[in-house]
Amino acid sequence: MPNQDRKKPHVTHEAHISGSISGQVHTGSGDINIHTSYTSSGGEIFTKDDFLAALVNFRQELEIAYQKDLSRTAFDTTTIEVEEATREANKSQPDPKGIIQHLENVKGILASGTGVATTAAVSADKLIPIVENIIHSVSKIFHI
Repeated sequence: MPNQDRKKPHVTHEAHISGSISGQVHTGSGDINIHTSYTSSGGEIFTKDDFLAALVNFRQELEIAYQKDLSRTAFDTTTIEVEEATREANKSQPDPKGIIQHLENVKGILASGTGVATTAAVSADKLIPIVENIIHSVSKIFHI
């Protein structure tokens, strides 16, 4: 007689999707939890304040990545670029192209500062989509 008291294991699957989704997205049973990844905190960026908060959140995520495995050079250089983007965004007449350039530099630093199969690459893989979403918000907020 099989053991009636045996519990089924709890299985969790996670998918990270960037971009739009069309067609059938769920064929299984159970709950699907969808989290928007515009910022690390899950909030979408609609205003300048949201944008500045997203940069603060990104810097916090960057600090976590540095504590785990991101190189000091990549951390320092990225931090400088984020600070420059923040300064530009805080100006009374911000230059959206300048903000984008600083954030593109961040992306490049993260992509080039990591090896192919290192733990630092895993951190960069988490950070790059966050900064990409911040970049995409610039045109909405600063009207390019």
